[in-house]
Amino acid sequence: MNKRGQNRSFSLCTFFPRNRRGSHVGAMLSFVIFITFLIFLYSILQPALKLETDKQDMIDYLTSKLRENFTGQLLSISVTVDPYKKGSGADCIGVPNLTTGIEQPSIGLDRNLLIVKNSSNSNLPYFIESNGKDLSIKTGTQFDGFFKIYSSKDIISSKCSTCGISNCYNDVLGVGITYEITSVGQMNETFLKKARTFKANYESSSESYETIKTQLKVPKNIEFSFELKTSEGESINTSTRIVPTGANVYVGEIPILYVDEQANLKSGFLTVKVW
Repeated sequence: MNKRGQNRSFSLCTFFPRNRRGSHVGAMLSFVIFITFLIFLYSILQPALKLETDKQDMIDYLTSKLRENFTGQLLSISVTVDPYKKGSGADCIGVPNLTTGIEQPSIGLDRNLLIVKNSSNSNLPYFIESNGKDLSIKTGTQFDGFFKIYSSKDIISSKCSTCGISNCYNDVLGVGITYEITSVGQMNETFLKKARTFKANYESSSESYETIKTQLKVPKNIEFSFELKTSEGESINTSTRIVPTGANVYVGEIPILYVDEQANLKSGFLTVKVW
């Protein structure tokens, strides 16, 4: 009995260690197979992943470059007229030497490219007096003594030479209108007019499109289009560029603030497509 017990005990002791060794080898083999599968899967998917990353980077790059091309300078000047000297019942005021005081090369104001607005943000017609220094503004009879001037090459001027401006109030007891320039600001803004011009150049011809790609440093094997949606529902888009059937199109969209031709700040969306 003792020998049988010893033999049985020896047999069990030798059985389990062999199983554990086999179990470890099997686990290691499974792990190696799993890692090999992951490496194989990555090698298959990596080109597609890299392509998607490259396209997304190109969308971000083009969005930035388009915004640069849509950007220009906007000068704004706030003016307050002495309420006592604004002229009771007059619908027009003459402000002496205004353009001389603010028309400086460092500021870049152009007297022929101005928009004048009242405190309600309504455009006011204006004209430059014959001396080239005084600004006459048709304010209406409810003028409250405040107006703002905007200047940029990318706005439509409210200057008017034939709009019947008359009865311009510019003097009280021999003393000229007094006014104070309360603020002067110069900002870089996204302009709707620049976006329209860029679209026109983009669509004018295939050569023009290729020139734009060269200027923006877009690779030859990459094509792109864009769309700027305004708050009024207008769509400035390059619809002439047709996406080939079956092409993978990558799209990016960002909210954007822009200045329209009337110097109003509005919001919209800029969409860029790459394929």
